[in-house]
Amino acid sequence: MDPTNDAVRRKLLQKLSINSKNPALAEMARELLAGRISPREVMTSSSYASALEPGVAQFQHWYGSLSDEQRAEQEELGRAALDRLANEPETPPVRAWRQNPPEGHEDEDFSDRSWLT
Repeated sequence: MDPTNDAVRRKLLQKLSINSKNPALAEMARELLAGRISPREVMTSSSYASALEPGVAQFQHWYGSLSDEQRAEQEELGRAALDRLANEPETPPVRAWRQNPPEGHEDEDFSDRSWLT
């Protein structure tokens, strides 16, 4: 596993976790960061699937309309964006918010573990 890719994934999820436009996606990112769900569970969850579906459909339509040259250009732009993100300073871990935790009970923090393993 490439630590740089893991750090970039974590940074992307941290950015998504503060997404005020789509609370379901923000919650999903917080749950992934906290280790409460796995990417596989996200893909099989009907609530997260309904939150992801519009963006995936929009991306498929957009990408399908590109020429090979445009796709190569977008690939370069994507790589440059990932490189910039990889070089950003690390932000503090995001903890998943939980409604009404039991009194005196503190959830275990899994934010320092890779959610891909």
